[in-house]
Amino acid sequence: RTIHNYIFQSSSSSDVSAPVSTIAGDRGRQDVMFSPTGVAVVSKRGTNQYLFAAERGSHRIFRVGISDPNFPFSIISGSILGEPGTSDGSGDLARFRFPTGLVLDESSKTLYVCDTGSHRIRSVTFDGHTETFLGSTSSGLVNGQALESRFRSPQAIAIWQTQENSVDNLALVIADTGNNAIRLFRNQVVSTVSGQSTAGNRDGLLEQALFYSPMGIACSASLRQIFVADTGSKVLFSLFGSSW
Repeated sequence: RTIHNYIFQSSSSSDVSAPVSTIAGDRGRQDVMFSPTGVAVVSKRGTNQYLFAAERGSHRIFRVGISDPNFPFSIISGSILGEPGTSDGSGDLARFRFPTGLVLDESSKTLYVCDTGSHRIRSVTFDGHTETFLGSTSSGLVNGQALESRFRSPQAIAIWQTQENSVDNLALVIADTGNNAIRLFRNQVVSTVSGQSTAGNRDGLLEQALFYSPMGIACSASLRQIFVADTGSKVLFSLFGSSW
């Protein structure tokens, strides 16, 4: 979990004397962070296990080795000096603006990041190459092909995981926070699953429901459900769609 400028690890070992320990953050090292937000862990166990996190306050993406007791820390994408921007590129040539949620696709070794301040979804390879994947620096609520779509301050993202998922058949579910809407990217097209630009708190059919600043999202392809943390209305929603 993250608290202010730290990332903590809860121990799973038999030693419970320090069940929570800092693995990255201001500990007198060079890994000072400013408001880390989204985090994702490589699930495959081995000698090179690590996690990725979005650092909202410094506009960058970093990696921490969690199989090494020294927890090596590196910035894989974004400005070393913490400068915001919108540029694609590799390593410190790329720029972000308040990145928040992210999800990891291990099959393609790619992160998908909600670049909230630039109203886009960015793809970041494990070696740090960053591209605009969905949306544009112009905000809006527009469906369509990947780069023709528009978002407004998206903050959470999840992979709709099925046996058919592949690099060419990727499905993503996005909490489009500023638009009070839930969006779906599938078959190379962005659509609005539910919600409107109007904020509210209303159950009903997908086209009738209202959300208020959704900031968390998860999904289950086997249950055909999307789960939404609707922050502004202080509730959790479940969305079911037989056609997903």
